[in-house]
Amino acid sequence: MSTNQTVDEKDQSQRHHKPPSDGSPITIGGGGGLDGRKFGLEGPNVSCCFRSGDYPDPGGGPGKKKFQHPGWQIRTLVVGTSNGEENLSSLLPADGKCQIVVRCSGVDDDVTILGKHFGIEMNDKTYQQGGDPNLHTNPDEDGTIFEIEAVGFDYRKFFGPGDHVYILADHI
Repeated sequence: MSTNQTVDEKDQSQRHHKPPSDGSPITIGGGGGLDGRKFGLEGPNVSCCFRSGDYPDPGGGPGKKKFQHPGWQIRTLVVGTSNGEENLSSLLPADGKCQIVVRCSGVDDDVTILGKHFGIEMNDKTYQQGGDPNLHTNPDEDGTIFEIEAVGFDYRKFFGPGDHVYILADHI
């Protein structure tokens, strides 16, 4: 801790520390929540960020697609909210055979991180590319992330209004 940094600032910077990356991680983020009555916007639109050149478009028309890199498998996984982070990397299976399902409000809004042949499955009609070819954003301002569930290891978490959720995954 530097002499100019307070204890609170140090805690804040450690809470938002990201694992080392080779520069080609997958990040999914946006507002959280289900409040038991309705979905509600509590933060930015849900978006998916990944280097398009590393995860080529499989072709075909708009719809659900798997953007994958066949030689890679998942190595790190961090789930964060405005309340802190959980590093789930130690839970990942050694062979990479897993999926992290990010459930979002709306039709065709769910996103899946693929562990083996590392990549992301999403509907590119829902998550549209804008000016940045590496960013795919859902234009639905009411869209939220309300649950993350792992297939291949034991993890499940629900999110409510006010949770600003992000999921960061990287590969080996």
